[in-house]
Amino acid sequence: MNRGSARFFLAISLVSVSTLIYEIGLTRIFSISQGYHLAFMVISIALLGIGAGGAFMTVAGGRWSVASDQKMPVHLSTLSALFSIIAVLSFLAANQIIFDPVKAAWSRVEFLKILAQYIILSLPFVISGMILSIAYRSMSKMVHRLYLADMAGAGVGCLLVLYIFSKSGGEGVVTVSAVFSLIASLLFLSSSTLKGKGLFI
Repeated sequence: MNRGSARFFLAISLVSVSTLIYEIGLTRIFSISQGYHLAFMVISIALLGIGAGGAFMTVAGGRWSVASDQKMPVHLSTLSALFSIIAVLSFLAANQIIFDPVKAAWSRVEFLKILAQYIILSLPFVISGMILSIAYRSMSKMVHRLYLADMAGAGVGCLLVLYIFSKSGGEGVVTVSAVFSLIASLLFLSSSTLKGKGLFI
């Protein structure tokens, strides 16, 4: 494995790190701001977003998924940078929506608020699903390495978030998630510039 491909798989790992840090971070934040009974909602938000991102790339993003080796890392770099921006903005936007679970039983406004939070907070996961969908579809012959990088990153993210929470609050978790995604963006871009023919073989 040459330097370009190593950076590519490391970038995939960092995307998974960012996604899991963000997801687990939201679970903790929800348990404090909304109550522990709504914290598990984050899992469905993540699954909704990742599934929607993968479905979108399957239905409408074929030209990205079958992009050349040169263009594919650039697309992934763009999406990773977008993840970092959207993760911060969606967190800030969701915090502006004050949801009262008690009133939700009779107020349609509260129902619309929780729906808005669902949509806003799912956006980073949509982008994560798009990144993984492009990578898996474009590099199906190396799915074993992709899966290893993906799962290794997810595992590291689950452990790392515990340390981050011990040092900072919810804002710190979101910030670290965005930083890791930016690093992944740079690695995707550098893997493109370092590649030669047969980079992903």
